[in-house]
Amino acid sequence: MAETMDNIPLHPERWTDKAPFLGRWLWVLFWLAVPQAMASLLMSSLFASHALLYLLGQILQVVYLLGCGLVLLKLSAVLATYRLAGLCCLICGVVNAVLSLLPAPEEGAFASLLPLVSVTSGLLLLLAEYRECRGHSELLEEVDPALSRKWSILWKWYITCYLAMVGAVLLLLLSPAFALMVSLTAMVLLVAVLVFKLVCLYRTAMVFRRWDCPVAPPPADSRSPEQP
Repeated sequence: MAETMDNIPLHPERWTDKAPFLGRWLWVLFWLAVPQAMASLLMSSLFASHALLYLLGQILQVVYLLGCGLVLLKLSAVLATYRLAGLCCLICGVVNAVLSLLPAPEEGAFASLLPLVSVTSGLLLLLAEYRECRGHSELLEEVDPALSRKWSILWKWYITCYLAMVGAVLLLLLSPAFALMVSLTAMVLLVAVLVFKLVCLYRTAMVFRRWDCPVAPPPADSRSPEQP
């Protein structure tokens, strides 16, 4: 199959001076996404009965949120879209750290506010993911259009996972068995989305880390080996 122009990284002049900076911090962001994937798995219903593993998941989640927030704020010096994502991550990281240190309240005002805090934190995380995906997509629009579109698709899959998890909670009131099936399906989908994010982050970081080694486009009259 002939290679299309969408698959060839471009090199607009406005990113040339910033490529080393972007490559360095996007690479850090890629490695921070690894504990995020592990945390999501350890904090799922699969390990709900293992207190130690669940606690490890909470710690990894806090490390990811705080680290990711700082890196995204660093990247906002190049692209302002990252700023809100960084702030949301830092807020959620602080909230998660406080909640993991405090004992779970059984009654009182704080106990009644805890569900509201959890829902608000979840919405902030969703907003952070949206702004991060949008930032990566904008960054790659003139560099790698095909990869830019993948970031836009990734956000839609995050929305699907979130709605499936909310639906599973609501279904607990009607059918616990069906709610469990929906929850497990959402978890499998979330793992797939996180793996896809790791792949996209790796490719995004490598685009800028290899900026000085551009890929030359094929000649206009070139033919694929499969063509006669």
